[in-house]
Order: sequence, then structure tokens, then C-alpha cells
Amino acid sequence: MYKIYLNKILFPIAPSEIKQSVGNKNSTITLINEGEVNLLKSAGLKTVKFKLLLPSLIYPFAKYKDGFKPAMYYVNLLEKWKREKTVFVLALNRSTYGGTQSNENLRLKVTLEELHVTESTANGIDMEADLTLKEYRTFATKAFKVSKTTTTNSQGDKSNKTTVQETKTRDASGKDKAKSYTIKSGDTLPSISQTQFGNTGYASEIYQKNRTVIEDAAVKNGRASSLNGTYLYAGTVLDLTGIGG
Repeated sequence: MYKIYLNKILFPIAPSEIKQSVGNKNSTITLINEGEVNLLKSAGLKTVKFKLLLPSLIYPFAKYKDGFKPAMYYVNLLEKWKREKTVFVLALNRSTYGGTQSNENLRLKVTLEELHVTESTANGIDMEADLTLKEYRTFATKAFKVSKTTTTNSQGDKSNKTTVQETKTRDASGKDKAKSYTIKSGDTLPSISQTQFGNTGYASEIYQKNRTVIEDAAVKNGRASSLNGTYLYAGTVLDLTGIGG
């Protein structure tokens, strides 16, 4: 069993199959007396394809985390992400039928490359979305400072030395904005991880990054400690930058 999240939103019915593929940029050349040989290059970006059934009726086997939403609600979301070139996280949370969470969950930063929506012939009400997602990798431009120095030895001979130093790096792919979350009453670290990143697996990382503010809040509220984030207090602001990327 598994649940599928796109951009932290749980879709009601997981696809029956998911196809993942990784291309490459390898090429071949022909050498004199050697014949054809491979030129191996880095692997390409991962592609993920699947179909989502978007129900317009409430089915007992579907999952409605935030209440029932009609099919067009999800279609509009997908079209918006495609139109606005949104980069988001695909999260697949696998579990056994007994409810035990698997450690083999998939998290991948992606863009929506292709979207095809059709009416389901099953009952004429539901809709089906055929998605092609492409792995997204950030990239950056770098600036360098080149300096040249001249030295003279004891014999009067001069020599030049050129030094190249990287001065700054700028994200050229759309740098992620700093991210924060303000704790509300009833929040737990697993629930914050679930709502912000699509699964509960980042609870420990959230605590480690925010240990000081979490422990300070516990002390201010009369506790010796938060017991590793067990006790949280509304109004505490957590820094989530760099988590779940």
C-alpha cells in the first residue's frame, strides 16, 4: 500500500502502477582500427509516469485527508502547476497492510512536463489524469576573481603567477525561499513533517535544526526539557530551510 503526495497534497487514489526511467547522454564514436566504442556520460534526469483516478464521488477506498474534493479541484491544481512552472515534491509513502511504515519511501523534486485529462468511461463522472513528471535539479552560476602577481628571484629573473579564486555562487534555477512554520496548538513534530513535507520522516531533522528554540520554549513553560520535541508550544517559530529539499 502507498499514498501519493504532490506538492504536499494527498491525492485520494494512488495509481495502480508507477513507471520510473532514467535516461543517459551516452554516445558512440568509431575509431580507426578499433571500431565503435561508447563515450559514457552522466545519467540524465529521472522521469516518472503514472495515471491518477480523480473521483467525483466519495468512495470508501479513497483517502480524503482534508475532506472530499471533487475531481475538478485536482485538475485545476495540476493545470495551475503546469501553467506556473511550479517545482514541487513527489512523495510516495509506502506501508504494509498492517499499517507499518516502510523505509523505502520515494521523495523527488519534480516539474509537471505533460498532463492529459480524460473523462472516465466507468461512470461518466470521474476523471483520469495522465502525468509525466521530470526530476528537477538546481544549478548555479559562479563568479571568479583572477589575480596576477610578479615575483623576482635573486638572479633578477621575473616570473608571473596567476590565481583564480571563486568569489560567489548564485542559484540560477530559482533559489528556494527561506521557509518557516509557526507551531499551533496540537501540533507534533511528525504532524508538522507530514503537513510540510508529505510524510513523517523529517520529524527528527526538524527537531535537530530547531533544538534551541524548542527547548527554550519548554523551559519558558516550566519544563526541564521538551523531551526531544515531545512537548511543543504554540507560537514557536521553526526554521524549515533546507529540510525536505
